[in-house]
Amino acid sequence: MFRKCASVILASMLFVFITASLQTGTVDAVSFLKGKGPLTTAPLAAVSEVPGFTDDAGTGFCGTQWPFVATNGDTTISIILGNPGTADNHFSVAVNYFSTETGWINVNPASGIIPAGATNFPLAISLSDPPPGHNGVGFRAELVITHEASGSPRVIPLCLFIAYSDSWPTYANLSTACLRLRVFDNGFMADNIPGKSFDYFDDCDTFSTNTISSVYLYGGSPVITFLHASDTVRFAAFSSYPENGAFTPIQRIAVDSISNPSYTLGMAKFQTASPWFHIYGQAEYYVPRHPDSCEFIIQKYRFYGPNDTTYNGIVLGELLDWDIPSDSGTLNNSACDWSRKAIYQIGAEYNQDDSTEALCPQESNDRFGAIASDYRFFQNAVTKPYLTLVNPNYVQPLLPPGPTYRLMSQTLGCQAFTSSHPDSQYVDLATLVTFDEFQIRPRDTICIINILAVSKTGQTTMNNNLDKARVFIDQHPEITCTCVNHPGDANHDGSANVGDAIYIINYIFKGGPQPACMGEADANCDCALNVGDAVWMVNYVFKSGAPPIYCPMCW
Repeated sequence: MFRKCASVILASMLFVFITASLQTGTVDAVSFLKGKGPLTTAPLAAVSEVPGFTDDAGTGFCGTQWPFVATNGDTTISIILGNPGTADNHFSVAVNYFSTETGWINVNPASGIIPAGATNFPLAISLSDPPPGHNGVGFRAELVITHEASGSPRVIPLCLFIAYSDSWPTYANLSTACLRLRVFDNGFMADNIPGKSFDYFDDCDTFSTNTISSVYLYGGSPVITFLHASDTVRFAAFSSYPENGAFTPIQRIAVDSISNPSYTLGMAKFQTASPWFHIYGQAEYYVPRHPDSCEFIIQKYRFYGPNDTTYNGIVLGELLDWDIPSDSGTLNNSACDWSRKAIYQIGAEYNQDDSTEALCPQESNDRFGAIASDYRFFQNAVTKPYLTLVNPNYVQPLLPPGPTYRLMSQTLGCQAFTSSHPDSQYVDLATLVTFDEFQIRPRDTICIINILAVSKTGQTTMNNNLDKARVFIDQHPEITCTCVNHPGDANHDGSANVGDAIYIINYIFKGGPQPACMGEADANCDCALNVGDAVWMVNYVFKSGAPPIYCPMCW
């Protein structure tokens, strides 16, 4: 039993510090819990400065840098207890697990006395991958330190991430007849790699030392953000794996250059790097082969959740850090073309290259980079924000969760950045596009189609490229998103139940209305709508049969 003496309670104070020798280096208390990144040396900080999970801080439950180990691996961190008071402070440590796996944390000592005046009373916290071993997953828990000073108990969130054991990151270099782009297995694009950043094979640099024609796109990534309790959470590939808030690859990136003579297909599969929130993503890149369609790529995203969880209020979008080649370095202007659901960035021309214009007649303000969403297959998000933002405020701090969520959850339409200073029209910009806010239920699949396009010969060419891309989609129905959101939902009321079986029977035998989405009604995935689908639904509802199945190859 702890002593209840008032003098002890008033005289004792508990301070907690964390240091860790991980695969990423030594991490101090603030960097580990507040997300400032790994540091080799740093002063320890009082626990009162470590709030844990605070809006806008970008920490998640366990901070930006989790402890991580290989499959069946382990690591140890130290929690330093301090007692500057004049009386001893008794303590004990308990562990609350929030994963089905338990026992992966060991605390030594788990109880004891922090002597009066102690400044360095260490606890060794051992973390290990629980048997039988895992791959690319995370576990969450909290340490509950009960003590005799004010603020007891002190709860410290803690996670362990089991690294993806395959070699990563893997990437593919995709090329049309006139441009090239590198895509990664975690959903990231470009990564500021000259000659692999949505740039042209034959572009010139205008002989300006500021102009880098080998990079049009610094980087791009899908973005997932939502409210969790009173805080915000954000996932994007701009964060570095295995950080909380990043994406981790599910498999090596795949490229198919054989199946279709009109395009090369690249595909990346990834998931949120989180022990408690699991959204899976698939990015498909359709790369046209014909020279007349070489200035655009079709991008198709699919997002889905686990089979036993419904997520509400999930905001999906994409961030593109365009660096359109410019006489002002990475400084660009931007504009909207809302009729095409497009927002683009534009290079700057300062006539710095006049003396050598004949050698390179390229004008930087003829260079464009754009993203446009094909809302013919996605009708609900036409008022969600398309924005250009000052890059240092949003990309360099890795998309702070609070501001990112607030921007993406608004109803704004398209708004290009405008400067309050007339002489500062060109700034370093990022483009943030919001697809919509979704409820993601078991077996739901959210499908998004985007067009990524560039031009180096002006806005008319850019507009033509966007229009050609939509024609290209029309000519290849396999690219389009289907109407299937809820497999088995024949009556299209948002759920799969016995009413759908009745709807199918009425359609087949009584001349009832045709299902609004045939792919949803095809419950048994045989690429046809017949009585077998009604039987499948009856077995599913009343006999615990297999759930309805979506057949992407059929519908």
